[in-house]
Amino acid sequence: MVPAPDRWQLALTVLAGDHRQAAAEFVTTAAALRGAGARLFEVIVGTPSPEYGGRVTFLTGEAEPDTVVRLAGLSGHPWGRPDWIGLRTDADGSVRAKAYHRRPPLDTALVHRGMPEVVRPVMAARSGQTIEVYAMVPGQSTWERFAPAALAPLGCAPEPPGVTIVPRTSGFAVSVRHDAGVLSEITLFATAHALRPDAELAQEWVAGLGPEAVEQHRRQVIAAATLGRVRGRRYRMLAWRYTGEGLVGRAVSIHAVDGAP
Repeated sequence: MVPAPDRWQLALTVLAGDHRQAAAEFVTTAAALRGAGARLFEVIVGTPSPEYGGRVTFLTGEAEPDTVVRLAGLSGHPWGRPDWIGLRTDADGSVRAKAYHRRPPLDTALVHRGMPEVVRPVMAARSGQTIEVYAMVPGQSTWERFAPAALAPLGCAPEPPGVTIVPRTSGFAVSVRHDAGVLSEITLFATAHALRPDAELAQEWVAGLGPEAVEQHRRQVIAAATLGRVRGRRYRMLAWRYTGEGLVGRAVSIHAVDGAP
């Protein structure tokens, strides 16, 4: 097993947050993937923290991609070798890998089930009977038009985003999750095109959180930045996750590019 550098061990432990029992496995699995050639490109920091825990996403890499897939426990995936691997901690202390495919073998009916027909699918993830399809919303829109239309299949209304959303072309995306064929979640995304500068956005994002939640978010964002070089904007995307009961969590995607192990 390839040991994680000290900065990775510390940062990943911070990112695991309330999923403390999963932290050690999170660190060692990430080290193993990197040792086999996987490269970090994204860190997700979610609120409330117990809903998210540690979430990092790797490119499968070119050095030993089959080894990377095996170490992630994704060998024999029905869609073949994934393009990206998301490493996730769970509240029960386990660590799991999520396979993302750029061109999965999905039929049109499945891709658009619960989605507007105008969207452009860009990737999908499958784990057992769970399938989540991700799509970009073409053209220019506003949050006020996009959010209610995207959530209509769940039968719930969007809450205010809590940040300033600027209408821009390619500013929105959506993912739709089905469990055993039943629609269970929809996530709304605002891309960097529709977001204010990082400093302003960071202040808006934590407004309304309690002091403890603000401090935890701040520590996790700092931890994310220590894992790799941040290219361009730090906040590359925001996400709001909904079930039929309404908003259950929101997250920021931080673009941190991994260097050599």
